[in-house]
Amino acid sequence: MPKMKLKVAVRHIHHYFAPLRVTVTPSSPVTMDVELADPSSEAAVTLFDIPCRNTLTPSQLIQLINLIETQVKNRNPDLFDTHRFNRRLHP
Repeated sequence: MPKMKLKVAVRHIHHYFAPLRVTVTPSSPVTMDVELADPSSEAAVTLFDIPCRNTLTPSQLIQLINLIETQVKNRNPDLFDTHRFNRRLHP
C-alpha cells in the first residue's frame, strides 16, 4: 500500500476536521501535539503526544484521525458542534 509523507497526512487531517482550525506540532520524532479550535468561538482543545510517523499508509491515517476525534470527543465534545461531518450526519 502506498505511503504518504506526514506533511500530506496533515493536510488530510486539516480537511477532515474543517471548519475547525487544526495546528499540528511535532513534539518528538514519533509524537505530535494537535490543537483543534473553533474559529467562531473560543472553544479549543490541545492533545499532547499523539503517536505519528514520518510516513503513513491510508489506513494508518484513518486510525490517526479516529484517535484524534475520540480524544477530542472525550475532552471537549462541544467542539464538534460545527464539525462539517457532524452537521451532515446530524442536521
